[in-house]
Amino acid sequence: MKYIVITGGVISGLGKGITAASIGAILKGAGYKTTMIKIDPYINVDAGTMSPFEHGEVFVLNDGSETDLDLGNYERFLNINLTGDHNITTGKVYKSVIDDERKGKYLGYTVQIIPHITNRIQELIINAAYAPINKNNDVPEICIIEVGGTIGDIESMPFIEAIRQLNYNNNSNEMCFIHVSLVPKIGRDGESKTKPTQNSVKDLRQLGLFPDIMIVRSETEIDVKTRDKISMFSQVPENNIISNPNVNSIYEVTVNFDNQNIGNIICNKLDLIFNKKPAYLINIKDYTSLYLPYNDDKVANITIGIVGKYTTFTDSYLSIVRALEHAGYYNKCKINIKWLSSENIKLTDVANCNGIIIPGGFGNRGINGMLLVAQFCREKNIPILGICLGMHIMCIEAARQIYGFSCNSEEFEYDAKHPIISIVNDDNKDMGGTMKLGLHKTYLTKSNNGSLTTAYKCYSDIECEQKNDIEYICERHRHRYEVNPKYREDLSSKLFFSGKDAEEQCIDIVEITNHKFYIGCQYHPEFQSHLHKPSPLFNGLVKTCLKNPIMNIVE
Repeated sequence: MKYIVITGGVISGLGKGITAASIGAILKGAGYKTTMIKIDPYINVDAGTMSPFEHGEVFVLNDGSETDLDLGNYERFLNINLTGDHNITTGKVYKSVIDDERKGKYLGYTVQIIPHITNRIQELIINAAYAPINKNNDVPEICIIEVGGTIGDIESMPFIEAIRQLNYNNNSNEMCFIHVSLVPKIGRDGESKTKPTQNSVKDLRQLGLFPDIMIVRSETEIDVKTRDKISMFSQVPENNIISNPNVNSIYEVTVNFDNQNIGNIICNKLDLIFNKKPAYLINIKDYTSLYLPYNDDKVANITIGIVGKYTTFTDSYLSIVRALEHAGYYNKCKINIKWLSSENIKLTDVANCNGIIIPGGFGNRGINGMLLVAQFCREKNIPILGICLGMHIMCIEAARQIYGFSCNSEEFEYDAKHPIISIVNDDNKDMGGTMKLGLHKTYLTKSNNGSLTTAYKCYSDIECEQKNDIEYICERHRHRYEVNPKYREDLSSKLFFSGKDAEEQCIDIVEITNHKFYIGCQYHPEFQSHLHKPSPLFNGLVKTCLKNPIMNIVE
């Protein structure tokens, strides 16, 4: 196994996740079976109970693991399916060691950070590195490890020490260390300052890790003088210093790295042959050419509004943004996203969008605004996609047409007269591990009154390669509440249930078939969207929006 370890210095938020994913895509483009691991030093066992404001979106994997959003980047860039084992947290490490200690597995010895914690970290890394990541169960050849946080953080010290030990136990051609650091520009003249990077490398070396490659984050391309200075103080060859300036598209990072021959540099360190296969990266380069420059009048532009409660922190909806980008690329159009807070919604803003998305979320904040948007889109025939909470909103709005304002979700009003949405399992009151999570089957209904359902049309367009009748689809779930079975019959007068689970206990898709595009899904279709294969529902929304002119309503 070959290991590539990516660390960060100076400040957080330098884009280590995109850096790791880009390097993975390039190495996969060279024909190497590549896997990814994200190390998160927080004490939470997983990201499941974290607020989006804390750590961005919670990304859900096929096995139901709730993980860091970077695993979404890994899956999308490399077209692989990871597991919860590929996200290692401090909480997960310590919990496993403490569980073993309670079972008496340490035979009375004092349990310590070294060797017990560091040994367990190495075990978790090695086990995840060798785990198959495709349908053929091929064992990876290269494992890329992204260490979250910043060098020098107390939280990451055990992980750095474990990686130092892993390096000691492996040959020099089996480990490659990449350090991502910041070179800010200060003053009126915009002089590049390398001292923060120098100090970061010094801290890294003091911990026993020596970078083979430096990736320099900066506003613009670094000049020769800056490159020479970083090379001298970090003891990294000048050719191994990769410039990573600000760009307009994350996919441009991959192209920039490829142009600077980072794949060849890594392979030289690992005693591998770099035979680049441009065909794998061509869609990334095509995507970049489509979206840059953004003012190409020859390419269609549409505006899609995202109506949510976390719109001030857009990483909360990162996978939705990526799914829209993928659908835009597939349909050769550019998508402008309009962020609309559901707490102070203006229907004129909704009217001036080609389409709307109401994404998932928790809690009752901003719900009334979402209900207004669902009603407006239904009445004005504006394309709309409701995801998880968004589907609940559609169902509540439909129910209020029947029963009035006494309808609600148990999540928002536990003693509602008409609890249209109810909890999946009321037995466990803990916040963690109570949801329906991971990949589940949804059985599609092909037609309604002789017309193909919107859901079937969307999935037959992309999902079904053989173009035969689709019996079921598989999507990733993350929800605690769902449509109350008591109200299905009444709701069916307003909404058509075009997707159900195998036992027909859970309604997974609702729609209005004679609407341009009015569809809600209980699952999260954004989690399985890729550049080469967009989510069918997002693709369907974008295709419809291309034919739907903006109403141009003025207040």
